[in-house]
Amino acid sequence: GCVYVADTNSHRIQKFDGSGTFIKQWGEYDELAPGKFSGPKGIAVANGSVYVADTGHDAIQQFSTNGTFANMWGTEFLSSPDGIAVGTDNNVYVADTAHNHIHRFDSTGTCTGTFTNSFSSPAGIAIDSSGSIYIADTSNHRICKLNSAGTPTLTFGSQGNSNGILNSPYSSAIGIDGSIYVADTNNHQIQRFSATGTF
Repeated sequence: GCVYVADTNSHRIQKFDGSGTFIKQWGEYDELAPGKFSGPKGIAVANGSVYVADTGHDAIQQFSTNGTFANMWGTEFLSSPDGIAVGTDNNVYVADTAHNHIHRFDSTGTCTGTFTNSFSSPAGIAIDSSGSIYIADTSNHRICKLNSAGTPTLTFGSQGNSNGILNSPYSSAIGIDGSIYVADTNNHQIQRFSATGTF
C-alpha cells in the first residue's frame, strides 16, 4: 500500500504511506554507483523489490522496499531507459528510449528478449493481468500492445488533438476493468480507451 516516487530532479527515491505521509528516501546524485542516481524516471515495485530506471546513468537499479541495494544492470546496452514494469511472468520490461527498443530481463538482470516494432522514443510501460504489455510509443503518437513474446497485437492512436487522437503520449496505466488510461502529454489531458483501443 505504499507509494514510491522517482523524484527525478532530486536524484532520489521517496517512499510514502497510502495517506501521503513520508516514510523514507534514498539516493543522491553522483557518478554511477549503487544507490547513486542521475535523473531517475521509471519505477516499478513487485515481489518485494523496487526497480528504478536510472535514466541518466543508462542503468537499472534494484532495491528492497526499504532501500537496500540489491542489483544493477543494463549499462552495457541501455540508453536513457525510461518506463519500467514487472510482468505477471516476473520478468522486468524496460523502455530503452534512446535506442527505440523494449527489453525483457529476468529477475537477475539477464536480457531474455528485445522488441522493436518501429518504436520511436518509447517511454511508459503498463502490463495488464493477462500479461499483455502496453507501450506509450511517444514520438509515434500511439499506444502499442504486445504479448509477452513481443508480438504486436494492437496499435491505436495518431497525432492530433481530438478524442482518440494523441500527441506525444508519455505513459499509460491499466484499470481493474481493463480500460487503458493514457497521459496524452502535449494535449495536456488524460484519455481513456477500452481494452480494444476504442476511445
